Amino acid sequence: MDKWGWSVCKKGWLLTGIGSDGRGDALYNLDRGRCEKPCEGSSREAIGISHCYHENWWKKFDSKGGKFCRRNYFVAGLFRSHCNSLYCLEMAKCCQVKRSLWTRCSWTEISSSFAKRRSMSTVAGSIGFIAGFYRGSSHSLAGFKYFRQCEPIFYGNDYR
Repeated sequence: MDKWGWSVCKKGWLLTGIGSDGRGDALYNLDRGRCEKPCEGSSREAIGISHCYHENWWKKFDSKGGKFCRRNYFVAGLFRSHCNSLYCLEMAKCCQVKRSLWTRCSWTEISSSFAKRRSMSTVAGSIGFIAGFYRGSSHSLAGFKYFRQCEPIFYGNDYR
């Protein structure tokens, strides 16, 4: 997130966490993401991504509130514009896991000291992915309050 453009997970991977370098409260201090492949069962067999789109947050991320991918889609990347405030997050790359729906969605709090120390905020559990964010009124990284995490539930395994 150091400059204008996309920061995305590898193809077929989804976002499970965000990290700060601990050196400040600007958008460029968001220095890493944690991505994982969706998989099913104890075999940890990877499940493919069926479709992706770009969710337009050009106005939505300018103010307090929740910003999400469409239902049953998860965040796979973020696009930022030229400035370094939280409202400069302009789009999300949202992807759907093949033959799955959301289940067990919840809010996960992002630590209030997230921007002040090198830290990583990740989904709770081992099978959830980030589906959106809630931001407070601050335009700095301290404005990141929660992310929405959901788990995919698979409705069939034929012809994956």
